[in-house]
Amino acid sequence: MTFFFQVIFSVVLASPNQFGDDTLVDKAYNESNPNQSLELLAQIKNAQDLTDSLRSKYLLTKGIAHGQLGRVDSSLYFLEECIQLSLNDGNEYYAMRGFNAKGVLLKHQGQSESSISSFQEALAISEKYSERKFRVAQSEALGNMAGVF
Repeated sequence: MTFFFQVIFSVVLASPNQFGDDTLVDKAYNESNPNQSLELLAQIKNAQDLTDSLRSKYLLTKGIAHGQLGRVDSSLYFLEECIQLSLNDGNEYYAMRGFNAKGVLLKHQGQSESSISSFQEALAISEKYSERKFRVAQSEALGNMAGVF
């Protein structure tokens, strides 16, 4: 009987801690301090092993945090990665959020035309869906777009 518990215990320890990564990404996504957000994301051992949806959220969070810290190149890199992964995966929610975040970043950089283009991409995605989360994101993109003018 003891051998059985040792085998079960070793299997549990050897399996990846996806639940822990979910929690870290969620905490980082909801964190208002970008430094703390990046610290939480740094605890994830291998982001490549995350599911596509969770990895998209991870990349979005990382892109937003870098943008909040004024690291424009890093922010754009992670936001573009998020957008491409999300579009390839068919998870348009995170692609839409990525376009919106990219639009905000470009707006702050004074790149009005590129910013509006990014907001339009976000809006085009949001208009395909009636779910509440898409409507909320659509309102945010419209508000952000209005701020460009």
